Amino acid sequence: MRIMQDSELEWEFEDEQSLGLYETSPSPVFRFACTGGCHFGNQAQCRRILRTAIRDAIGLASGAAAALEVPPSARTVRIFRNTFGHPPSRPVPWAGGASSGATLARRYRLATKALLRGGTAYVCDATLPYLALTDIKHPSRVWLGPTFWTQNRMYRAKTILHEMMHQYFIEFILHTEKKEHRRNNAYCLANFALMIRGITPPKASLDACCNRPV
Repeated sequence: MRIMQDSELEWEFEDEQSLGLYETSPSPVFRFACTGGCHFGNQAQCRRILRTAIRDAIGLASGAAAALEVPPSARTVRIFRNTFGHPPSRPVPWAGGASSGATLARRYRLATKALLRGGTAYVCDATLPYLALTDIKHPSRVWLGPTFWTQNRMYRAKTILHEMMHQYFIEFILHTEKKEHRRNNAYCLANFALMIRGITPPKASLDACCNRPV
């Protein structure tokens, strides 16, 4: 039996059948608990804000995928190269020679379907020092820190998309020094989606992407 390389595992894991995601819903399915008190006053109001963030994240992912599913414009190529360190036309050996742009478009589409149907449980954590954190032992659960709520609307969407990249692709999109490159960096993936929309990501997110090897 041949042991698969990490790069090959990355492609093989991207299987829509693994979650049974064949259809989409007009409204995202998720759970929300904020027993410690919500930044915006009450749980119902925070739920509405979170729902908007998820819908915006779906829009970001869909826009990024759409930009890569057609012959990329010069602008898209420039943003892609600046983000991932190579052009979207570069062949991916473990994806049967498909272009890098096509493999990432597929990743954004899978993330979109997971955001719609995944049923993530989002939980407030007043002690969390991060914007958000995916529970790697239970990827369907995401902790939201106090600073998640103080971001502007599209940065909240960026955070939701970032965490979904961890959730759905938990096998290979992790912040680990030895295995993380720009192509499997959740910051890079979320940044690209923002920039396609014409929005500059936060400096911390740009730095966290650029300091990864190509």
